[in-house]
Amino acid sequence: SEGATDVDLKDGHGTHVAGIIGAVADNGIGIVGVAPKVRLLPIHVLDSEGSGDSRDVARGIRYATDSGARVINLSLGGSVESTSLTSAVQYAVEKGVLVVAASGNGFADSAPKWPAASDLTLAVTSTDINNNVGLFAQRGEYIDIAAPGVSICSAISSYTDAAYTTIASVSFNNKTYDYAKFSGTSMSGPVVAGVCALILEANPWLSAAQVKQLIKETARTDNFTGVIPALGSPLWGMGKLNAYAAVQEALALVEVPENSLENAWNVYPNPVIELLHFTLVDELPKECTVVDAQG
Repeated sequence: SEGATDVDLKDGHGTHVAGIIGAVADNGIGIVGVAPKVRLLPIHVLDSEGSGDSRDVARGIRYATDSGARVINLSLGGSVESTSLTSAVQYAVEKGVLVVAASGNGFADSAPKWPAASDLTLAVTSTDINNNVGLFAQRGEYIDIAAPGVSICSAISSYTDAAYTTIASVSFNNKTYDYAKFSGTSMSGPVVAGVCALILEANPWLSAAQVKQLIKETARTDNFTGVIPALGSPLWGMGKLNAYAAVQEALALVEVPENSLENAWNVYPNPVIELLHFTLVDELPKECTVVDAQG
């Protein structure tokens, strides 16, 4: 919500999801996110109870896409397909954005959740520490990948008003930061989204479709009960997320295109006046002041 003082639900769901993706490393506070160097763009599309209109979600997706996001995480879903929402996801995909969506917490017999049920998204289900699918996790042929989503510790907002137990409070610079364990495919989605960010950090020239394929092709199928068929399982999709293998495969695919700097730069807003940090392939980080991104 533009101009809002906060963009979270009262149970701290958004803060928890954001922390899983990109909590800062090496600051002596709390946890470290999957991709601690990522830039986050929180967008408020639901009310304080976690309910809302699919048209608002659609507007949020379009806003994120137009703002330059390369990965969109949707830790939400509904039981009915929405034309406006599907159109927005299609818009994002056509603009080269990878849309990651939680598959839903409706248990085994629940109808597919949207937009995860769309082939346009990377649909994520949950596993626990023992590689079991979470009891709450939905089943379905639409599921692409499984990732940790049971008792996941992350930050929660200090104004949290819910039946969740704070497991730790950390004081730093006269401020208190709270942490709690949540479970759900809402937690699994940001784990996958964070790994997608790591893949793009390793190889920024990959397309969204290539990142999606890497996530699926490098999935682990060991330590599961039964064998995952070639086309995937309604329980786990193509298997359990393998972050290390996916990033290593992305590095192996690095091929710097001609005019790579021109292709790699994507500056918002344009023009800008600010200090940019960037790294050239096989060189040390550089700094430059951009006065006009067009000139």
